[in-house]
Amino acid sequence: MGENESRQELRELATLEAKRRILEQVGIYIESTTELKQTITENNTKLLDESEFSKEIIAITAGVTNTTIDKEEWKDEDGVFVLYLTCRISVDTEDVNSKIQALVRDRKKLADVKIHQEENARLQSEIVELRNKLEVAKASEVKSIKQKRHVLSSEYSAAEWFNKGFITEDLDKKIEYYSYSIVQNPDWSYPYNGRGLTYYYKGEYHHALTDCNKAIQIDPNYAEAYNNRGITYHAKGEDYLALMDYNKAIQIDPNNATAYSNRGITYHEKGENYLALTDHNKAIQLNQYFATAYCNRGNVYQTLGEYDRAIKDYDKAIKIDPNHAIAYNNRGFAYHDKRKYHRALKDYIKAIRIDPNFAGAYGNRGLTYYFMGKYDKALKAYNKAIQFDTINRKSYYNRGIIYISKGYYDRAIIDFNSAIQVDPNYANAYHNRGMVYLIHFNDKINARNSFRRAMELGHNDAQREWNKLR
Repeated sequence: MGENESRQELRELATLEAKRRILEQVGIYIESTTELKQTITENNTKLLDESEFSKEIIAITAGVTNTTIDKEEWKDEDGVFVLYLTCRISVDTEDVNSKIQALVRDRKKLADVKIHQEENARLQSEIVELRNKLEVAKASEVKSIKQKRHVLSSEYSAAEWFNKGFITEDLDKKIEYYSYSIVQNPDWSYPYNGRGLTYYYKGEYHHALTDCNKAIQIDPNYAEAYNNRGITYHAKGEDYLALMDYNKAIQIDPNNATAYSNRGITYHEKGENYLALTDHNKAIQLNQYFATAYCNRGNVYQTLGEYDRAIKDYDKAIKIDPNHAIAYNNRGFAYHDKRKYHRALKDYIKAIRIDPNFAGAYGNRGLTYYFMGKYDKALKAYNKAIQFDTINRKSYYNRGIIYISKGYYDRAIIDFNSAIQVDPNYANAYHNRGMVYLIHFNDKINARNSFRRAMELGHNDAQREWNKLR
C-alpha cells in the first residue's frame, strides 16, 4: 500500500490483479483442450491463424468464469502494509464448451465478446497506470488522480456486470446484471441496448423500446440499438418504423448481417419476397456462417413454392448449427408440402427434442398427422401446441377441423370460438363454425350470424351459404 492509498483502494487493485492472473490461467487451460479444436474442425469453421485462435478462446473464457475472494490477509512487512488475496475460480467445462461452440458459430457474437474483453483490458491498464502516478504524485495531485481512478473503477465494474449479462442465458439474470451495469455507469449505451434486447425476448416491448431509445440517445451511431429497436417495432406490428430502423442500422454499419436478415424477414412478411431474398443473400454474403439467415432465406423460397431450394438452405443452417430447432421444423414443413410426410415427421421430432416447448413444431406435426389420416395423433400434437402457445389461432382452428372429422362437433365449436377470440377477424373460423351449426345442429340462427360475419370479412363460400339461408 502506497502512501496515497487507502485499504479499500488497494483491495480493489489486488482483486483486479487476481482476476487478471486467474483468467490467464483458465485461458491457457481451455486453449489446450483438444475437444474444442475438434468441435471447431467438425463444424468446418474457418478460423484465423493459431495465435488469433488462442486470443478468441481466452476472450470467451474470460466471459464465462466466476471468481471469488476466498481469503485476504494484511501483513506489516518492514513498515509497509501488504495485502495477500487467495482467490477461487469455478469452471463448468461442459458449459464452457457449449458456449464456445455457440460463439464460434456466431462470429458476430464472438467479435462482440472480444470487444468487451478488450475494453476490460484497457480499463485495467489505465487503473494500474493511475496507481503508478499516485505513487509519485504531489499532494496537490492526489485528489484529482483518485477521482479519475474512481471513475475508471466504476466503468470497470460496469463492464464486468455487462459481461455477466452478455454471457448468461437466464433472461431475468441478464436484466439484473445489465441493471447493475447501468447503476455503475449510467452514460454507457451497451447495457441499455443489452437490457432492451432481453426485454424484447421476454415480450415486454414497452420496456425494450425505452431502453433502445436510451441507448440511441447516448450513442446516435449505435447500429445494434437501431436493429434491436427495429425487431421490437416488428413484433408490435409497426413494420414501417421497423424498416426505418433497419435502414438506419445498415447505413451506420453496411456490414451488419443481422440487420439485413431482419429487414428481409419484414419484407417477407409484407409479401415483398424478392426484396427479402436480396437482403438474405446480402446477410449470407457478409457472414457465411449465419445459420439463421439461411433459414430465413429458406422460408422465402418455401413461400415461393421452391421447396428444394428451401430444403437446401435449411440443410445449410442445420450443418452450421446442429441445434437449430427452427430450421428442422421449417425443413419438416417443406417436406410436408412435398408430401413426404414420414420425412417431415422426423424433422418435427428432432425440433421438439432440441426444444421440448416448441409449439410450432407440435402444430406442424399435428397437421402432417391429419393429412396422413392419423386423427388421434394429430389431436395429441395440437393439444401440445396449444399447451405451449395459448394464443395461436391456427392451432385452435385446425384442432376444430380434426374434431369435425372425428364427429366431436361440440368441441369443434369451442375451438372455432377460441380461434375467433384470439383473432376476431378470422374469417375461416366464422365460416366453419357456421357450417357446423347448420349441418350438425340445424341451428340456422347461429349459422346465419357466423356466415354474415365471415361474409363481412370477404369469405366467398360464406356468401354462398348466406344466400342459401336467405
